[in-house]
Amino acid sequence: MRSAAAPRPPAIEDVAAYARGLLEAAAALPRAGLHRRWFSPFGLPIEGYFTDPAYADMAAANIASTPGNVARDTATLFLVDAASIGWAPPLHMAEEYHRPQFNAAMAAAGLRSWYLPAAPMWQVYSPGLRVGVQLVATRGRTPPWESGGPLRTFIHWALPDGARLCHAGTVGVDGAGVLLVGAGGSGKSGTTLAGIAAGLETVGDDYCIVAMGPQSIEARPVFRILKQDPGGVRRVYGPDADHGPVNWQGKWEIHVSRLERPPLAERLALKAIVMPKVALVERSEIRPIPAPLALRAFMPSNVAQLPDGEAEGVRFTAELCRRLPTFELLLSRDPDDIAAAIAGLVGRLS
Repeated sequence: MRSAAAPRPPAIEDVAAYARGLLEAAAALPRAGLHRRWFSPFGLPIEGYFTDPAYADMAAANIASTPGNVARDTATLFLVDAASIGWAPPLHMAEEYHRPQFNAAMAAAGLRSWYLPAAPMWQVYSPGLRVGVQLVATRGRTPPWESGGPLRTFIHWALPDGARLCHAGTVGVDGAGVLLVGAGGSGKSGTTLAGIAAGLETVGDDYCIVAMGPQSIEARPVFRILKQDPGGVRRVYGPDADHGPVNWQGKWEIHVSRLERPPLAERLALKAIVMPKVALVERSEIRPIPAPLALRAFMPSNVAQLPDGEAEGVRFTAELCRRLPTFELLLSRDPDDIAAAIAGLVGRLS
């Protein structure tokens, strides 16, 4: 399939014009030759058109579609590679490009955008038109983390006010739960997995959508993938656990359907923010901590994991830590003990 409307990259300084050109060219693509999939994370209707059928199938399998409580127009995304549609390769910018200046130029044009130099890959979204495009040079050039969080940036851009994609884990009981925060390696995924193995619920071990209303705060699932290193999985499920090849981080990406008891809840009413800490104590201990301490653990990765909206992310994270009680969880070696500690906390706060 070829398109005569391939965009011509302008000078490097005019990135907003290039981004607009990508959107216009994508909207003119003949859709009959693309692979169409529907998604509804947080109930947001998203229509995706892909040049790569394997990518389309992966996204459909790994994005969690749930009912929503917001009325939104459909967002239309074009996930394309230049070679398949006859476009010029993605415009390449230096790796040291100034992201705040880049984001400011896009915002002035009414756009949201992210550029990944290593691929190179462009993602552009128009909130007004609710149209987005992702461009790579050839099939298979998306970043290695895409399978664990497909269309993550577009979902971030499409969410309504009051809701945000958060880099956090979750564990709950009977529809109520806690948000697990901290840097990579702090124990978020391991704690989530311990809860799941004991029959508790989750809406995600790495990412979730958090919605703040006037009277309540809830977390919703966004992906159907759990990520944990083989050692962590075997500590919970035994030495024979095997989920195939590891990903780029040395972790298994485990689809929730592969677990004996699929744990994904439709939503969790959040009762607290919990900061796990690998302490290897005899019994897990939960103790209150000042909100600023939880904020310092939560803020860096929660803001840095997304390409823009840093100021909004800081305000959202600070408000979460202000409204919810904050605790530290000293982790023992026993997964059942960890799960019991969390279930006890949720019970006391519910």
